[in-house]
Amino acid sequence: MPWPDLMIRQLRVPDNLQLLIGWTASPASTTHLVDKVNDKRQDMADFFPNFLAKSKTIVNDLIIAFDQNKTQAIKDGIRKNRALLLKLAKHTGISIETPLLEKLVEAAETFGGAAKSSGAGGGDCGIALVDNADTILPLFKQWEADGVVPLPLEVYQEDEGAGVL
Repeated sequence: MPWPDLMIRQLRVPDNLQLLIGWTASPASTTHLVDKVNDKRQDMADFFPNFLAKSKTIVNDLIIAFDQNKTQAIKDGIRKNRALLLKLAKHTGISIETPLLEKLVEAAETFGGAAKSSGAGGGDCGIALVDNADTILPLFKQWEADGVVPLPLEVYQEDEGAGVL
């Protein structure tokens, strides 16, 4: 099926960057949340095209940051994406980042990482990128204390340094 602007490519992950995933133990329906946003698109005639353009810019900047092995720029891109999603949530009145996902993000930031909700939001999972392996265990302990379950997942590595994120 045609999908305008779809691009799939492998990203080279900086050696020091770790992807961490936390689950809130509260499943969310991507279809349900996307449908809710689509229902409000008529009310967002000015906002939505701007949102999509900004989102595309953030993703393109993230690709460049990965290509140039710039860990800080990657983390900044994750933060910008989160901020944009929070604007969407505020504009639509749809909860994308639950209080538990907010705790997941705050904990990651406390330990020098960058984080955001994953998928459509509304519960479920969040991702964090950290560039200091010594912070992973303390971050996981904080997540657990907050009620977030760290998932034991890793980025698939086809060859050294080439991960799919």
